[in-house]
Amino acid sequence: MGVVAGVAHMAVAAPGRRPPREPLGWAGALGRGLALGLGLGWASACLPTPVFECRGDADCAEVADDARCEAERFCSVPDATCDSGRRFHEYAGDGLADACTDLRCGDGVVDGDEVCDDGNERDGDGCNRDCRPSGQEIWTQGYASPGFVEDRAYALAIDSAGNIAVIGHVTVQGEGANLWIRRFSSAGEIDWTWVKDGGAMLDEEGWSILVDGNDDFVVAGYVHTPDEDADGWLGKIGKDGLLVWDEDVDGGVALVDQIRGIAFAPDGDIVALGYATPDLTTDTELWFQRRSPDGATVRWTQLRAGLPDGKPDRGHGIFALEDDFIGVGYRQDADDRQHYWLSRFDGDGNDVWSEAGDPAGPEGVWTAVRGLGNGDLVLVGWREAVAGDMDLWLQRRDPAGALLWEEIVASPSGADDRGNVVTPAPDGGFVVGGEMGAGAGSTDAWLRRYTADNREAWTDTISGPAGQRDTIWGLGFGPDGNLVACGYISSPATSWDIWVRKYTP
Repeated sequence: MGVVAGVAHMAVAAPGRRPPREPLGWAGALGRGLALGLGLGWASACLPTPVFECRGDADCAEVADDARCEAERFCSVPDATCDSGRRFHEYAGDGLADACTDLRCGDGVVDGDEVCDDGNERDGDGCNRDCRPSGQEIWTQGYASPGFVEDRAYALAIDSAGNIAVIGHVTVQGEGANLWIRRFSSAGEIDWTWVKDGGAMLDEEGWSILVDGNDDFVVAGYVHTPDEDADGWLGKIGKDGLLVWDEDVDGGVALVDQIRGIAFAPDGDIVALGYATPDLTTDTELWFQRRSPDGATVRWTQLRAGLPDGKPDRGHGIFALEDDFIGVGYRQDADDRQHYWLSRFDGDGNDVWSEAGDPAGPEGVWTAVRGLGNGDLVLVGWREAVAGDMDLWLQRRDPAGALLWEEIVASPSGADDRGNVVTPAPDGGFVVGGEMGAGAGSTDAWLRRYTADNREAWTDTISGPAGQRDTIWGLGFGPDGNLVACGYISSPATSWDIWVRKYTP
């Protein structure tokens, strides 16, 4: 294990009005102007006017009590001679200094270099506050191992500085898959890569990643060892890309055990969800466990028996809700049909409420769950359609589990459609990622942003060059308000390749 080099595609910046700039503050802006003036020669030129870009009205407070930050990110002050009643300050850039704000982003009219103008200053609703469309690519990165082998990304986490850590696996031809973590900067540059090889020439995968208050990463998945089958695995990778600690999790016998999701308890404990094989008479069962922040101490372990004569059961996703946790997954019957499982359990692993799919009903799987700012829950997965294929399935519930809203999203091809991940948006809405059937057994990666009242804001689909299975598994918003997605896309030369993209809101 350690830091290894990787192969990356070139990052491409999306077009925009201006490159991002940090607010200088008025003192900093004046200082920059003075420095420029001295550089040009004190006697030969007047001091140039510095440019000051704001992020909110508070940045304009020193200009005047009634100054405000306009959508163009420059300050304005009242001026009755302008039709709009306001004029940009002399420190505005882009040729707007001392100009009236009559022609501006957010007035509902597409002017100048605006691509859209929906009459408001909200991001993520289809037309952002900079009058550029929502959901546009900022940069894309990828990774492909040598040979025709599978590489996949399953989750991501974003730290306080906007750095993005992605977890999944990469494959060494003839040796199996290795658990893989890579951190990118906010600009898409590679910071470091960490790989775990169990040493048995078998598979290791990373499924879940969280960032803690120190900007280190708690990660989970499974590993193979030479004398064991798959064991669940939990660890911490420091912000420097070095291993801090790790623990193997054995369900009871040398068979299949995996961790699929992790969440932080209020006291810093780690609660993990997945599946384990407790003895030789059963298949995998729903499993969850609470451990100390350093992973060393097991507080408790819970196992949930599946359906009578059932097949493997799986816990997929987990979310911390106040002092409790919401877990989702499925139980499988003797005919290999999958039926959803949903539970709210307390900090000791006891059910507060739970719900499970009817074995006599259609198949259905919950893959992920997240909470919104108002306490509501959003669940994503897939459900069996009348035609027998699977459709992407969404629900919104209150904290007590009551259904508030439901939507089925089906591709016109009649192929399988799946929801894999959901993340809350800063405006109270949410973003869902997964895949849509594209015909002939292929899928396109699919991404949709919903407003706070459950309406579609924008949708994006991505098709890999091989036209095979393309999908999204990880989502998150950075401190800059932009969205990041990860998953994998198909390639005719290298099978499945890891894919990471940053979007405008």
